[in-house]
Amino acid sequence: GKDGDSIYITIKRPYIGNIKVGMVRNTIIDKAVPTYFMENDSTGYIKLYHFLYESSNSVRSKVTELKEKGMKSLVLDLRGNYGGLVKEAASTLSIFLPLNSLVCSVRGKDSTKNYSYNTLEKPVDTLMPITVLTDRKTISSGEIFAGCLKDYKRATIIGDTTYGKGFMQ
Repeated sequence: GKDGDSIYITIKRPYIGNIKVGMVRNTIIDKAVPTYFMENDSTGYIKLYHFLYESSNSVRSKVTELKEKGMKSLVLDLRGNYGGLVKEAASTLSIFLPLNSLVCSVRGKDSTKNYSYNTLEKPVDTLMPITVLTDRKTISSGEIFAGCLKDYKRATIIGDTTYGKGFMQ
């Protein structure tokens, strides 16, 4: 269906029976960056929930805007980041790493299916100090993102151990 269409769902509930619920279809947009601001005169803060379609563009525009406001260091909050597309994580890393930096590589038993992701866009800032906040709900591409910044010595990671899914299925 399309946005605005009415739909009805029948839910079978034990001991109650069937319940019919009506809804109107609508596109739900989960913002990659729900909040960002200047913490003080020189420190910016960006909350990043996921690495889905266009999240890298959102982060890039927020970093650029905060730099225009005087940001000299950045806190990237990845707590609760549920991952997403590795390609978007690599694109987001392009903001902070030099062009063509290796983000991750995938190697399997069948070497014809091996591939890697590199940064493909011009960076905004490759020197600004970054602090990344993580927790046990930082998952998948969020772990790859944080680990890559750490490996390139671009960020200090603070927080709990991440979920542990920093690999590809």
